[in-house]
Amino acid sequence: MPEQIEGVLEHITFHSPETGFSVVEVKLRHREDLVVATGAMAALNVGETLRCSGSWTTHPKFGAQFKVESYESIVPATLGGLEKYLGSGLIKGVGPRTARKLVEKFGTEIIAILDDSPDRLLEIPRLGRSRVERIKQAWSEQRDIQEVMVFLQGHGVSPAFAVKIYKRYAREAIAVVRDNPYRLADDIWGIGFKTADKIARELGIAEDAPARVRAGIVHAVSQATDDGHVFLPREELMKAAQDLLGVPEAAIATGLDEQVAAGKLLQEVSAEGVDCVYLPALAAAERGVAARVLALAGLRSGISGDRARQALQAVADADADADADADADADADAEGAVPACDPLRSSRPLLGIEATSLSDEQREAVVAALTSRILVLTGGPGTGKSTTCRTILAAFAHLGKRCVLASPTGRAAKRLSELTGRPARTLHRLLEVDPRTMQFKKGPDDPLDGDVFIFDETSMIDLLLCNSLLKALPPDAQVLLVGDADQLPSVGPGAVLGDLIASGAVPAIRLTRIFRQAQASLIVTNAHRVDRGEFPILLPPIAENKGRDAFFVAADEPEEVVATILDLLTRRLPAKGHAPEDIQVLCPMNRGSAGATALNLAIQSAVNPPSPVRAAVEQ
Repeated sequence: MPEQIEGVLEHITFHSPETGFSVVEVKLRHREDLVVATGAMAALNVGETLRCSGSWTTHPKFGAQFKVESYESIVPATLGGLEKYLGSGLIKGVGPRTARKLVEKFGTEIIAILDDSPDRLLEIPRLGRSRVERIKQAWSEQRDIQEVMVFLQGHGVSPAFAVKIYKRYAREAIAVVRDNPYRLADDIWGIGFKTADKIARELGIAEDAPARVRAGIVHAVSQATDDGHVFLPREELMKAAQDLLGVPEAAIATGLDEQVAAGKLLQEVSAEGVDCVYLPALAAAERGVAARVLALAGLRSGISGDRARQALQAVADADADADADADADADADAEGAVPACDPLRSSRPLLGIEATSLSDEQREAVVAALTSRILVLTGGPGTGKSTTCRTILAAFAHLGKRCVLASPTGRAAKRLSELTGRPARTLHRLLEVDPRTMQFKKGPDDPLDGDVFIFDETSMIDLLLCNSLLKALPPDAQVLLVGDADQLPSVGPGAVLGDLIASGAVPAIRLTRIFRQAQASLIVTNAHRVDRGEFPILLPPIAENKGRDAFFVAADEPEEVVATILDLLTRRLPAKGHAPEDIQVLCPMNRGSAGATALNLAIQSAVNPPSPVRAAVEQ
């Protein structure tokens, strides 16, 4: 049950115009000190009375605070309160002196005067017509904000969403929400169908209202994209929407046809004759990726096969000479001489290239990367993708090409940079994302700068991001997409890497040979066994298996699972040199006594327990 407080707003410590989040100090009747209240609140004015509903929390640094879940503003009833309220900056053109004159002239009737007879302000000497008009306008805006906030919160809208709604529609907010609350899901980020539906039910909108049906159908398609789908077959969408909305199939069919006609959804017939329903943005992205990939695949790079093989041989020669150079350098160091520097040779120790030991399929991949405008390089763990990429980079450098490296995540970009010895960025940073709008600055009108673009971990790239990447490439770019096609597809919609390989429209090379240094890894071995549908090798952590990188520890009951994980995390693995902060625990579910929620609490208690002398962050 929420608690309530009521008091006079004395000070606004912080207020965000964008989100409405505020930190204020309130004077309660029964307390001498000021109470700190936090939460989304709009149109706050010093001197007004706030009636807040919420709960008490304790901030590790600032102490007790009241977390506001909903609130209402009450105009002061006393003359002193009214004077402070009106002179707080609430009304543009009314400062403390004018506020005093208003209260002295009209007393406690001043609010009614402002609401119903604002022209009576002309009775005050030296308050001219233009100034009175400005006061009338400012007061009207304040009343609009308060009316909207009261209306929205009265229909179950949180203060945070109420602020967003008012910022979007201003004084039209009440009319918009009454007319079609489902419009909120289209217009305001963060308000989805379920929130809009809750508001609609509060307003008494019928379950089978056409607006509800249309919005629910779009929501069903959007939910499918959250599961990685680019579209839904019409029959599946009909069933999903019916389960969501609980209305007859005929109403769903009508609503779907209306959304297609309005351009809110797109329906196309697939090559297999299936009616597929898309969100328009995803349909456009799918077409864009297909068109750009096919265009690149149909072009040659301008590097002939002979020239590519010559570049590979130059890298191999530099690789072979580097070993001899290392011995010569050692002798020269002993004699105090300075060895000559060859750019191609000197890059070899940094990159760790071993071009002389490439397998035939790796050599084929290098030549294909140099001669193709677009190439997919895939393979499981331990098959030499990194070595192949390093050789490709060295060969392009030999040909004077500028290479740009990027990966979907910061960690992957850092790893790519470590493996190649060259700078790598995240895809979003490469495309220069605007954090406020999440739009990319790089695109057809401002393309990326470079000759060759190598994108790693491309199984993680979803359809929308891939489309943005391809649109931002310069006209003569060469593209190398590197990744493991057997990994899980991207979190976002689409399975771009797998689909490109399966299409056969894009040159693709799959590395299959597991190199000797990787053969000793049980992680690599088991990854390939799982890919082949074979059961992994499970070794117990006993002395005979010392030095292996994967083990299986049996635990039958959930309590035993938790105890085993905590023992590994706090004792056994740290004893082998692994710090707890470098260990990641994965589990297949959130719920249950051995699920993610329970495990996180147990791990926190074991490795990072609460402390009276250490600050903590609450979520």
